[in-house]
Amino acid sequence: MMPPVAPTRAPAALAELAAAELALALTALDASDFGRAGVGFERMRELGGHRQLVTRIPRNPHCRFDHRRMRIRTATARCVGELLAEAEAGGDVTASLPGHVFVGELRCPACGAVNALWRPLARLSAGDRTCRGCGALLAVRGFELHPHLATQMLAARCDLPLAKLGLAPGDVVTLHGAGGPVHLELPDAPARCGAGVAVLGCGAIGSHLCATLARSGWLRRAILVDFDGYEPGNLAGQAIEPGDLGRPKALVQAERMRRIEPRLEVHPQVARLEAVPWGQFRGTALVSCLDNRGARQRANEIAFRLGVPLFDAAIDAGDLLTRVTAVLPDESVACLECAWGTRDYELLEQRLPCAEGLPPSADAAVA
Repeated sequence: MMPPVAPTRAPAALAELAAAELALALTALDASDFGRAGVGFERMRELGGHRQLVTRIPRNPHCRFDHRRMRIRTATARCVGELLAEAEAGGDVTASLPGHVFVGELRCPACGAVNALWRPLARLSAGDRTCRGCGALLAVRGFELHPHLATQMLAARCDLPLAKLGLAPGDVVTLHGAGGPVHLELPDAPARCGAGVAVLGCGAIGSHLCATLARSGWLRRAILVDFDGYEPGNLAGQAIEPGDLGRPKALVQAERMRRIEPRLEVHPQVARLEAVPWGQFRGTALVSCLDNRGARQRANEIAFRLGVPLFDAAIDAGDLLTRVTAVLPDESVACLECAWGTRDYELLEQRLPCAEGLPPSADAAVA
């Protein structure tokens, strides 16, 4: 897989070309013409040598990702007990939030105070992170990270509102019981109507793509995900103006899209990808304009679990390369990880802490 480069180094024209190829592929997909959309292919352009390479991506039988899709029901539950009842989960049952680990306890390294809580690591608030006694930054230790909420914890908190667990509308909660896993989407997620696209990353490629999509004529709904803000170095290669500096990327591009097409429904998310509820992506095409393997891995998982199309783009300024990969998820077809080797997995940044300190979630950073 071609490594993406930092967006501040990429020429604007190269990012615009990748954005244009993405927009054309999405237009074909809207017409349900998967052949024209190039689904199942990787298209690479080498501008320096005026060459184009189109490759069919084979399904790797040894891929580390399982390619499975979730069967999701929409829930009405608002507390732990109602969620268990709605899933008809009797006996021992555990709950998980795909893509997340839960923190059971935070400890103050200064005064030793303990804050017992159950929250997804990616959604710890500033208040969760601060010691109420001395104001120091609380630390999380590796053995206090849990992939599942245990049976005992759920049974003891049947009246606890789901929001108190850090769960949000649109989250897809998986309950594991004797009858197998049950996947429930929590209520009150934004309505899904019309053709939708989720742009993951509003930097080099994403900033150029947003305006093109707003002018497409077929797009009805867009979700823009980016936790970062624009910096002076972004002016050279990204579709922004000096007045946008210091502002969140997702908000800047959402305003721009609305100016171009006032009827367009735009939902900006100033958040890391792992913090966004998966239910918001149901019925959308995911467009990955991300700048690292960890974020791409997460986008790949979301697409396959929800069964939505995934388009992934990258650029290499040094060799003037663009790459666009299109995947229509199915257990029999290739995913982004099918092309990965041992070295790709070695380069994935591991952010889970084993001792002191809260981790920056840069594994889900976006351009």
